[in-house]
Formats: sequence, structure tokens, C-alpha cells
Amino acid sequence: MDANTALDFLYHTHTALRAQLPAIATGLHRMAGGGPPERAVVAQLIGHVIALRSAVEDHFQQEELHLFPLLVERLPEIAGPVNGLLTEHDDMRYLINTLLAALQRIPDDPQAVEEASTCASRYLRLLGDHSELEEHTFFRYAQEHLDSAHLAELAATLGAE
Repeated sequence: MDANTALDFLYHTHTALRAQLPAIATGLHRMAGGGPPERAVVAQLIGHVIALRSAVEDHFQQEELHLFPLLVERLPEIAGPVNGLLTEHDDMRYLINTLLAALQRIPDDPQAVEEASTCASRYLRLLGDHSELEEHTFFRYAQEHLDSAHLAELAATLGAE
């Protein structure tokens, strides 16, 4: 097995998650620019956010249960930065849940569109920055410091084979 399979799998998951972001941003932008949004438009946007939340949570679990513990075991000096990533995971969970709650109040609550837009903006920025940090730093650490056996085990655990 190619030693990079697990990291490629995680990298491509980031790409797939980021690919979902434009539909959400566009939907919120349209809502913010006009009159009261139609319930069907709001329902479609809620569906996008629920799908994204589910996919992101699956990815977070893969990192939290498998990649991060392995990295900290091999490189104990990065435990602090890994805890920073875990904090960002929690921040993103909070933001997407707040976004979803705001969307579910539309069109009954006039402030909900603005709240949803603010949460989405923060969420999208944090997810993008977080993904880049993981890819450019932590995935590189994994590639440089985990041997082929550990990477193969990680790939098998993630279902990346």
C-alpha cells in the first residue's frame, strides 16, 4: 500500500467539504439581499447545512480518534497545537449548530438571516483556515514522522483503502 493513502484520503475529504461551501454562501447571500426568503429556499439551505455538518463531524471524528492521537504519540511536542485544532473543531461545531438554529427561525425571525450570515461567514473562514493548517502542517508532520506501517494502519482505520 502507498504510505500516503491515509493522508490523501484526509486531504480529499477537506476538498470535498470545501466544495460544499459555495452553495451555502450563495444561498445566504441571496437571502440577505432581498425580501422575506421563501420557505423552500430556506429548507434547501438547511439541507445543505445538515449534510455539511454530518460530513464535517465524520471527518472530525476520524482526525480526533485516529490521526491526532497517533501524531501526539509519535511527536509529544505537538500536543499543544493539536489541542488548538481540537478547540477549533469545537468552535466549528458551535458555529454550524448556531447557523442551523438561525436558519430554522427564518422567515419568522427578522434577525435570523443576519445571524445565519454572520455564523456562516465565521464558519466558512474558520473551516478554510483550519483545513489549510492541517494540510500544510499536521499532514506534513504525519508524512515525515509516521512510518509506513502507521500510515497503512491509519488508512485501514479510516477506510481509505
